[in-house]
Amino acid sequence: MFGKLEAVPVTLETASQVFPLARSLVPELELDGWLAFARRQIERPETAGIVGVRDERGYFHGLFNYEVRHDVRTGPILDVGMAMAVNLLDRAGAGAVLVRAIDAMAVALGCAGTQIRLTAEQRQLRRWLEGEGHALRCVVLEKAIAAAITN
Repeated sequence: MFGKLEAVPVTLETASQVFPLARSLVPELELDGWLAFARRQIERPETAGIVGVRDERGYFHGLFNYEVRHDVRTGPILDVGMAMAVNLLDRAGAGAVLVRAIDAMAVALGCAGTQIRLTAEQRQLRRWLEGEGHALRCVVLEKAIAAAITN
């Protein structure tokens, strides 16, 4: 459908190309905010970054950001804070490449496992991940702190 898809590191040069995908998850996200976030992820040591799923024409069909953190229960874990793929109905498409890339990154970085954060609306991706062996382990509660927002 999309031709050959591959997982590639997102660079400072390609960060603006994946912005529409990030904005589909965070509609209020502005380009400047995304580029600042991308710069922080990309310029960190090798234990963090952004990966995009790109076709042979250079168009992106998925992305995830990651960082290694240490979990007291499991040891090093690949924490995926944002993940999305278009056309999850294609079992050989962006979703499959995304899942394989997350697993490969965890192995490459010596992680004992992965944790992937999804929005409540990402039901289709959640079903896909569960079909690949991922399971619900915890619930994340979120609260905005006014003092941090105004600074």
